[in-house]
Amino acid sequence: MRSTNSYFYRNTDFEILEKELFSSGVKFELLKDKKVIGRAYLYLIKNDLHSEPYGLLEDVFVEEKFRGQGIGKKLVEMVIEKARELKLL
Repeated sequence: MRSTNSYFYRNTDFEILEKELFSSGVKFELLKDKKVIGRAYLYLIKNDLHSEPYGLLEDVFVEEKFRGQGIGKKLVEMVIEKARELKLL
């Protein structure tokens, strides 16, 4: 359920509306021996400035001892591929 709160800015007649939004996304995880060693998120964003949703890449992470092996690059490539599939590019 969405909620809306209304606030007034200082001692003016400006009203600030707070609207709770819900988003969806895709989490990519890279596993080694059933342990997550890398991850990346693709969030689907909708807002009033764009007529269509767009994608936001966030939190690309690779465990330190596995860095330098192209894992982060591969995760980013997978996110881009999924964004294309979802027509977010």
